[in-house]
Amino acid sequence: RLTGTQGSNTWVLVTEKQHAVTCEGNTFVITAPGGATLRGTVVRPAKATLRVAEQAHVQEINYRGSHAHRRFDTKLIQVAGQDRDQDFLVVMTIQKGQAPVVASANDGVTIGKRTVRFDGTKLTLEPAVKN
Repeated sequence: RLTGTQGSNTWVLVTEKQHAVTCEGNTFVITAPGGATLRGTVVRPAKATLRVAEQAHVQEINYRGSHAHRRFDTKLIQVAGQDRDQDFLVVMTIQKGQAPVVASANDGVTIGKRTVRFDGTKLTLEPAVKN
């Protein structure tokens, strides 16, 4: 939750440049070279706008008087918010193979067979539903 800011807000997740990133609707997928994926589903804001941008930055490294500069090439996954005090709720799963289905459920989110609820202060994980 971003509070006390002026204007719109942006939630950002940074990954390495060589990772493939795709966005569709309210979901993004980061694919590592080894095939593992991180799937993120934006639950809040409800009508999220996702975009991917590349960014390079240089960091100074100083160790015992030895100075060096190192360049980091990254990709940024950005979720735009519209409200001054914006709630962001992004469900992320990491897997090899098929990602679990994420769906809104009443006052929470169902991830596979487990429901997660957020009351504005804390997350509550409910026991998995058994078939």
